[in-house]
Amino acid sequence: MFSAIPEYNGSPPPAPPEFPQVTPALLRYLPSAPVRARYLDSLCEALKVHPSINVQHFQQRVEAMCIWGENNDARAKSDLARDIFGSGAGPSKPAKERAQAPSPKPTLSFFAAASVALALGSIMTHENDKPPLGDCDPIQRNTPAGLFALSKQALQLFEETNPHDLDSVITMLLQVLFLMHDGQMRISHMVFPLVGKMINVARMMGLAIDPDEFQGTYSLFEAETRRRVWWDIFYYDMVVSECMGHQSLIHENSFTTKIPANVDEERFSPSSTMLPVPEEGSNTSIVYFLLRCKYVTRTLLLVPCTDRSY
Repeated sequence: MFSAIPEYNGSPPPAPPEFPQVTPALLRYLPSAPVRARYLDSLCEALKVHPSINVQHFQQRVEAMCIWGENNDARAKSDLARDIFGSGAGPSKPAKERAQAPSPKPTLSFFAAASVALALGSIMTHENDKPPLGDCDPIQRNTPAGLFALSKQALQLFEETNPHDLDSVITMLLQVLFLMHDGQMRISHMVFPLVGKMINVARMMGLAIDPDEFQGTYSLFEAETRRRVWWDIFYYDMVVSECMGHQSLIHENSFTTKIPANVDEERFSPSSTMLPVPEEGSNTSIVYFLLRCKYVTRTLLLVPCTDRSY
């Protein structure tokens, strides 16, 4: 009935297989530096009205991840990874402890977020253009569809081997945004299920509870990012549910997460210890976001979608 247990022969057991992870070879599937820069610049414009992330910081992380993959100096690579992707021994700990801490690596969840972000940037950059000469190859790494497929595969692998993190939720948000802007009507069979999954994952991660209720757990930047992500999810839940003719999954009294703060994006970073207030009269993305939520709440939900064909 059962197979025999192999006799111990004194040799160590085989090492368990490593979980899938980001490698320099995987990073070569992303566009080259000049093309990547153009896509990220276009992404900045696109995300001005979708402030779920601090775009400037996101760009820095994408470039740092690519530099990490190209750097052959092991020590410099370790320092860069520790600064950008974090580790158990942060800068506040003794140098000896930091040196002994395992070098972190870019996560598949962030790679997935970067891939779909570049797919969005690709749409915005050359909807009717051909990719630049010298950057076209058999895997079509610069096409929106190719980058989106890369994002989906990376996120799936991450979810199979890791608990969800904030980057995985941001990936889903960007995937929803991509699917709603790639020119194909796929609300019913792709966007609607993805929004439902995103809501459940966000709740599981505690995003429906304001970060202030977890005292000492999150930095100022992390807390604001969690608020932005939750409220962007709330927005898409309202819009997509209405277009499908269903009630929203997130009810008004089912969460405590506060509205995100209105800050100067260019001066707001993970090292910020106070919220940088924008200059008076400046038109920031958060202001637009709040106006957009008010519009959806007061107008869209009162006027049914006329086109439910998709």
